This record gives sequence, C-alpha cells and structure tokens, in this order.
Amino acid sequence: MKRIPRIQIAGIKSPEEAQLCIDAGADGLGLLLMLDYPRGDAISVTQARAIADAVPESICTVLITHSTALDEIVASVRRAGVNTLQIHNDSCNEMPLSRIADIRQALPDIAIIKVLHIPASVAGNSEYACAQARALLPYVDALILDSQATEHIDGRDYRTLGGTGCLNNWDIAGAIVSAVAPCPVVHAGGLTPDNVYAAIAAIRPYGVDVNSGVRKNGFVDKDPQKVRAFVEQAKSAFANTGTV
Repeated sequence: MKRIPRIQIAGIKSPEEAQLCIDAGADGLGLLLMLDYPRGDAISVTQARAIADAVPESICTVLITHSTALDEIVASVRRAGVNTLQIHNDSCNEMPLSRIADIRQALPDIAIIKVLHIPASVAGNSEYACAQARALLPYVDALILDSQATEHIDGRDYRTLGGTGCLNNWDIAGAIVSAVAPCPVVHAGGLTPDNVYAAIAAIRPYGVDVNSGVRKNGFVDKDPQKVRAFVEQAKSAFANTGTV
C-alpha cells in the first residue's frame, strides 16, 4: 500500500536518528541521495538501506534525489529498499513528464512525490504555479512544495533545493493545495517548531516536511527537543484545523 507522510523529517543519516524521529511521532523519514551539490546530510545507498531495514514498514522511507536519470533512480530505490521516492530536481533543469511516467511504470509499488519550488518572497504567479501543479497530477501520488535559494559552498554558487531554511509564499502554496485537491500536498520550506502550526492553518496541506528547522545549532544532526516540538505542533495543528 502506498503511503504519503503527514510529518516528514528529512536529512536522516542513521538508524539511531531515524528512531529518534519515529519516537517523536514522525511517520516519514527523508533520505538524501544523489544530490547536485555537497551536503553534510547526504548519505549513500548502503546507509539508506540500513535505515530502511531498521524501521517499521508503516514508516514512509523516502529517497530524496536531484537525479533525473531513469536507470540511476530505479536502481537506487530498489537497492535502498525504500517505499517512497521524492523527485526533488532543480526547477531550472525540470524532468520531462514522460520521464516521471517511465519511473512510475518501472516502480509501480513505490509512492512518487514530485517537488514544486515556489517563490521565497511575496512575488510570484499563483495561476502559473497551479497550472504546473495540475500538469503533474497524472504522474505522481503527491506533491511537495519547497523553497530554493542560492548558497555559496566550497567556493562555488549552487542553487540549493530544500534544506534552505527559507520560507516561501504561503498564499501560492495554499492556492496550489486547493487547485490539486484531493491530491496530497506536503509543505516544506523554512518550517520550524515555532511556525509549523501557523503554516498548516494557513495552507491546509496534507503533510509537512522539515530538515534545517530541527537541526542542532550549527550542525546537521537532529535536535531531539526540536523534533519533538515540531511533531507536537504539527499534530496539534492538523487536529485543530480539521486537516485530513
């Protein structure tokens, strides 16, 4: 049975960190593989497999990748033993819909989530963003809305995709949620324990995703207190807003 996470913690690096998040109440673990730039929370397929094998089947183990190569994606999903794929490539290097269709055909038992990057400012065209989202519906099981930013890493400028700590335009995000209903939409981008309740109340997504917002200060490791607080706030918001 395909599952989409309600509360996903991304950037998981070990079975121990995965268990920390599960104990806090998260039902999704984001595993970063095959990225376009260096990251301290990127892991290997072997590490991803160890995490996937260590957690209950009820948990969404989500391979998050920037790759657009069909064979590489399919092989990595199978080797890692995950149950969900998050296609998180750069909007400037967009994957053709036909490629997503090929991935879906090759991985019929795997839930497929596709990213849409939305502006990290008040500017932006909601009609265009909604049209982009609707075009993806025949090919995916869910969408994730995230921010992207430019970051200077090892002497080079990279377009960073996720884990930016940047908020995006919640008005556009909410418009997309309405436009693609009942397709599940997971919201990400700059979420923290302090703002996730407000984000859920404003956007009404199916789920939320966090990475940098629950890290230890200055590190890529997860902060147990921040993880627990994030999950508690998210669950409270889902319950109190009637989001299903």
